[in-house]
Amino acid sequence: MTTPDMPAGGRQAGRVPLRPQSVRLNVRSRPAFSVGKWPATRRLAAVIVAGVVIGAAAGGLRVASAIGAAAGYARTTQQAVLGEQVTALAQAMENERDLTAAYDAALGYDSPAAVGGGASVPAVSGSTLRYYQGQLTQAQQATNALAGRVRTLAAQIGAGFPAIAQNSAQNVVSITSNLAGLRSSALQQPSVSTIQSYTAEIGGLFALNDQIASGSGDAALFADVRALGALSRAKDQASQERAIVDAALIAGSFNGTGGQQALATAQALENAALLAFQESATPAQQNAFLTAASGEQADTAQLLTNFAAAAGDPRLFVSALGLGMTRANAPGRWYSAMSGTIDGMRKVELHVAQAIVARSQALRQGALRSAVLSGAVTAAIALAVLIAAFLAARSPRGAARPRDRAGR
Repeated sequence: MTTPDMPAGGRQAGRVPLRPQSVRLNVRSRPAFSVGKWPATRRLAAVIVAGVVIGAAAGGLRVASAIGAAAGYARTTQQAVLGEQVTALAQAMENERDLTAAYDAALGYDSPAAVGGGASVPAVSGSTLRYYQGQLTQAQQATNALAGRVRTLAAQIGAGFPAIAQNSAQNVVSITSNLAGLRSSALQQPSVSTIQSYTAEIGGLFALNDQIASGSGDAALFADVRALGALSRAKDQASQERAIVDAALIAGSFNGTGGQQALATAQALENAALLAFQESATPAQQNAFLTAASGEQADTAQLLTNFAAAAGDPRLFVSALGLGMTRANAPGRWYSAMSGTIDGMRKVELHVAQAIVARSQALRQGALRSAVLSGAVTAAIALAVLIAAFLAARSPRGAARPRDRAGR
């Protein structure tokens, strides 16, 4: 059926059909994991736990740093223990050097004829020559015992140590392994050449000790290491003076050996080393040295050294100084007097070396205690905060409900 207003097509004339429209609701949705939905106690607990995690991380870094420092000081202690043994080996090699020089002079290699390329003629009797040979053999045995110990310790200075310390340690291993070659080359030549050969090897020992504190960063330890190096070198120069004058007394003169110039050089270097020692040593170490360097024996040695250097002929002070010395006993009296001075210096040197070991051990123990304390404090704080967070999380969350019901 159609009407005037409804055409046959079924649509009312003059009207536009309506299209269905979608309705968009402006509703903000929250993510499933939303801190805003958490109760206040849970949010508080989360903040506390986050703080604990950050604090634990910082504490862990402090602990790791302290453990690393302890490991570094352990290496320093290892070098210090080696250094103490090295000073003993240096002393043994100095004794061996001086007796080797005396034996060469006794064999006649300091005579003008031998120095000029001619045949050597023994400067002493056969029994005296055997005495010097026996003394030298004993000195070599003492050196061998210490060299084996030092070689074992030096071979352990490897990865983890500064490169310069590793190189110095390898040089010491080489020195202690080549003693036979050193002895062979030092025999049957002028005493000054013998002294120079041994001195070069002994200097390699001192170079190792100079590196003891290289990785520590501790000022007091650096000062002790400098004092040790200076005193060791001063003692070595005093030992060279002992050898030079002793050989000259045995041979009867400095003629042809360069001994007088070598003696003057050794005195100058000893004085310079002693000045460096005074600049680095503690007052206690300086006082110990002054005590060791005083006394009648030390005064006699100094008097003889100065006179020999000034006179240019060691035979002159045999009679000039009125010390009861004769041509026969002068070498022994001189060697004994100088040995007293050197032994006193050795006591102070050993004291300084032991102080270095003790200082490095104390630094290591301090770093270990710091690591333990940092770990304990970090753990205690973390535990306390976690307990507080746990108690906060378990606080009554329904306490406000009665009021809510009452207000409805």
